Amino acid sequence: MPNIRYVVDSGQEKHRYHEGVWKWRKGWGSRAMAEQRSGRAGRTTHGYCYRLYSAALYANIMEEYPLPEISKLPLEGVILQLKSIGIPNVFAFPFPTPPSIEKLKQTLASLRDIKAI
Repeated sequence: MPNIRYVVDSGQEKHRYHEGVWKWRKGWGSRAMAEQRSGRAGRTTHGYCYRLYSAALYANIMEEYPLPEISKLPLEGVILQLKSIGIPNVFAFPFPTPPSIEKLKQTLASLRDIKAI
């Protein structure tokens, strides 16, 4: 957005997670998110980002990057989508960030138990 000169960053964001149903939890964002927010100040002119948290929190508590989305999602939907497009072996699928083999096995077993695959 042009003419934005100041950004106030609380360092917090809402994270979506799944426990039977989707829920939201407020928590600290990542350092990458903080850098992106600070980049919104002064795109066309000099700007400044006011961070409402300490440098120690930034360095010691905030993760460098957020977790990949696939590690937050329940795998049932992902596996069903892969099966629906004709991927026979989900263990051989080239995930950009692969889930653990154990998690894949558990998910496949639960889908077989309910006869979804």
